[in-house]
Amino acid sequence: MIAAQKNSRPAATSFIGVLRRAAFVAPNSFYQVLYVQVLEAPFVKKQAEITVVGRFGQLKVGQAYRFIGYWQTRARFGNQFRAVDYQEVREDLHGQE
Repeated sequence: MIAAQKNSRPAATSFIGVLRRAAFVAPNSFYQVLYVQVLEAPFVKKQAEITVVGRFGQLKVGQAYRFIGYWQTRARFGNQFRAVDYQEVREDLHGQE
């Protein structure tokens, strides 16, 4: 379980994953629902696919990103990672040049 901070918001965490596809993109905002394959995370197994929601610019399928945020549970959609920030990851994560 993720510990809550004093203001009762969930504690922030981060992970690195590869964008597999966008399940939903709001036409009038930057809100998106993404399916992301985990590369490095302290809370799920590598290669697991998780749902990430938030506001994003143009993301590239197949690109690795670091997502910063927290877990949330929605009655209709279940567990989701709510990203409040993200960064494109450019370093080689596979040990190859």
